[in-house]
Amino acid sequence: MLHARRMIVAAVMVAASAAGIARAQGTGVERLDQALRQAERDYQLTANPALDIGERALLEYGGLVNFAFLAVDDINQNTHILRNTDAQLYACLNVDGAHEFFGRLRYNYFDFNSGDSFDGRGDEAATPIADRYWYKFDLRKAIAASEGRRIDDNITVQVGRQYVAWASELALSDQLYAARGTVELGHVELEWLAGFTPHTGVIDFDSSRPRFDRDTQRQFYGGKLAWTGFEHHKPYVYALHQRDNNERDATIVLLPLGGGLFRSIPTEYEYNSTYVAVGSTGEIIPRLLYSTEVIYELGESLSTSLEPGGTIAATAGQHLEDIDAWAGKFELTYLFRDANQSRLEGEFIFATGDDDRDLDTSNTFGGNTAGTSDRAFNGFGFAKTGLSFAAPISNVMIFRLGASTFPVRESSRLFRELQVGIDVLMFNKFDANAPLNEPTTNDRYLGFETDIFAAWRITSDIALNIRYGVFFPGEAIVTDHDARHFVYTGVSYSF
Repeated sequence: MLHARRMIVAAVMVAASAAGIARAQGTGVERLDQALRQAERDYQLTANPALDIGERALLEYGGLVNFAFLAVDDINQNTHILRNTDAQLYACLNVDGAHEFFGRLRYNYFDFNSGDSFDGRGDEAATPIADRYWYKFDLRKAIAASEGRRIDDNITVQVGRQYVAWASELALSDQLYAARGTVELGHVELEWLAGFTPHTGVIDFDSSRPRFDRDTQRQFYGGKLAWTGFEHHKPYVYALHQRDNNERDATIVLLPLGGGLFRSIPTEYEYNSTYVAVGSTGEIIPRLLYSTEVIYELGESLSTSLEPGGTIAATAGQHLEDIDAWAGKFELTYLFRDANQSRLEGEFIFATGDDDRDLDTSNTFGGNTAGTSDRAFNGFGFAKTGLSFAAPISNVMIFRLGASTFPVRESSRLFRELQVGIDVLMFNKFDANAPLNEPTTNDRYLGFETDIFAAWRITSDIALNIRYGVFFPGEAIVTDHDARHFVYTGVSYSF
């Protein structure tokens, strides 16, 4: 059972790492660390008070080594080759089911072909080495362990460096130093969060900001209120506030004037945002699950340092302008509940854009024009936006249809744990006249993509993961209309 859980974690890590590398290619920077979901086990224990701590504690530990090869085309049809070695050691101590301690050491090394590094820094190891460590307390389980009875209400608290996947994950899905928890009172569930980004290991959405890929300083505070009184539905509302502590960042952008001359443009950065959302998860009919969320973003952002027109060598005074943006996610999942664990998924994601942004839907430089509201949605979340195209969650409408199955689970012992799947995605701009994160025309259609994958747990310790994505650009793409490819192969060994 322990080996099986480790291999599930390994498969998720491989998939998340691959998706993260691809998503950054639009801005030319790889994303070194991506969504690693830690599945938490619930232990229903009633502790014997005569047992000492050693007999009441459960210690799990292990490791993972993943060797991967990746080839991805950038927006200029240049293929980047990467070999990735990811070694992890983890330990989880659980006492009475109520106290859980988790820690992980990770050595993640990226070996590029000469000149293929996205950020120009060449081969390097990701930092920090100790990338997860947290403590979790569960009041209900503590009382069950000490007194042998179950309480209806509950309080949980988790503190440390951890991965935070907030609600649908559109607004926030990243690692934080955080304190978070839930309070359950009857059918009311309150989830709260207070945290800040580590200086390393987090990639900022504004790639024009100095050190955006290795020094991010943002704070997050949030509360989510859910109602659990319905049998098949769990509606919720939340508010999440993000405070930008990168105000000290400033840079001089050099624009070419020709003849070897440049014009210097001082640029400052500030983006403070609040996300207010309503959503729900549940089951429409047996085996048909749904998830929906609509987000309104407000706050203030600094306008661009360029005059309208973007490429002219004149500076504009920067001003704090209101943010007025929207995003949403609607997903349906049908579970066949057959022997092959087949499933079918449909998803629609939208995020507004801003047509007075000159160069980029997310950056400050070449971003919102002074004197106008910033209508481009920008969050800190994650969604499936294609392995190859890897669109930002800003100024997009994305339609995705996916399916997965274990095709020969009943007929082949060797390939019993082989899972295959496919995603087909279609991309459009939300605002045809607004920019994306790469050059586009004022057309709406961005293109479509097909992603396929095969994940095979060969033995209890060894897993193979293969992913391939191909994006076919639409008329809105300027740079090149040839297909863009993404190839990923990885072999994992867990112990």
